[in-house]
Amino acid sequence: MTAATVTEAGLAPDLDARQQAVLTSVAREAERELPRLTAQAVQVITNRVGDYYGARGIVLADDLRTVTRASLVGMLNVLSGARSAEAEDLSVARFAGRRRAEQGVPLEAVLHAFRLAGRELLSALLACARARPPHELATFLGIVTVAFDVVDTYSQSLVEGYRHAESLLDRCDSQRREAVLDVLLDGADAGPTDLARSASLLGLPPHGPYALLLCTVDPIGPTATSAVRDICAAHRLASVWCVRGDTELGIVALGRTTPTRLLEQLRPAVCGRLGLSSVFNSLHEVPEAHRMAGIALRTVEPEGKGLAWIEDRLLEAMVVSSPDLSGRLASRTLGGVLALREPDRGLLLETLSIWYECDRSAVLAARRLNCHRNTVLNRLRRIEELIGVSLDHHSGLIACHIALVVLRLLPWEAVREPAVAYV
Repeated sequence: MTAATVTEAGLAPDLDARQQAVLTSVAREAERELPRLTAQAVQVITNRVGDYYGARGIVLADDLRTVTRASLVGMLNVLSGARSAEAEDLSVARFAGRRRAEQGVPLEAVLHAFRLAGRELLSALLACARARPPHELATFLGIVTVAFDVVDTYSQSLVEGYRHAESLLDRCDSQRREAVLDVLLDGADAGPTDLARSASLLGLPPHGPYALLLCTVDPIGPTATSAVRDICAAHRLASVWCVRGDTELGIVALGRTTPTRLLEQLRPAVCGRLGLSSVFNSLHEVPEAHRMAGIALRTVEPEGKGLAWIEDRLLEAMVVSSPDLSGRLASRTLGGVLALREPDRGLLLETLSIWYECDRSAVLAARRLNCHRNTVLNRLRRIEELIGVSLDHHSGLIACHIALVVLRLLPWEAVREPAVAYV
């Protein structure tokens, strides 16, 4: 005999009259044992999932008993009627899922408890069938998958209700978190009690050390808003996040992690640019930390990819924080070089930049540039002639280095035409 199954709509239409009669009879007999069956299911759930159900758990005994009984009644009604599970029948499971989500019971525990109740139901049905004549037992065993599938259908509805409530709760939590973040970012006056409440709502410890980071994201990327926060979660760092336009903002509780270590952990996940603030210890410092993280973010080249901690980028931070003065310094310092046409201008700027990167060693710079040491020295002498400053003098050395940083970080339009050579 072919085993019958049940779909999300209910019982399969291939049960014959004899099968329907046996299924109805067995289910109704099990209904008469409902008080004992409910008590047994509650006892098993309390013993097996006691962290969340019963005296030691979130779900109180009366709540568990009521929901368990309603679920068993619903499934037995479907089986005893040998009919489809209608939306009204499944509403009991959806309600149970929503309720457990609102109570904060993990979905794994909810499903475990429901399946334990379903197992007790199947055991009761099988016990009733075994007390029947052999031909009725054989008939029931041929269609027992119907009972399994009814339990599975109710489980699916339970998950649907849980997910729906979870989505609503997440949306409410997200809106609440963003409202709290907005208040912190605005720098509103708040006492220690208010700050402690804000930290609790954000899921952060009441005191630092904290760090605030800003990360550019691709709005259409598959992991645009999750990769960085997932890394923090993997390293058990409490954090809170929000996305604003093409930037993701996060406040991370560092614990014993240093900013340098945090950047090392985040590096594989960053697809764009990331700026990290200085360490701060109180949430009332969030506005300044936000400003510092924004400056750090701007120290990463606009078209580049990388991570920047403000404490490691103080020179670059000064440049991007004062673009007018920085642009004037660059044009005044390297004006003679900037006035050249390409490719001469690019060649001299590249040589000067690599010379700095090689600790002002002409030998090392020549290796990087694939040319002779004397070629590097000749280019440096030409730069000195064009800018009117010796690269052996500390003022010219510092000014040229800063000017190169300006050219790397600021748009070309920010570098003004030189009026007077730097002296």
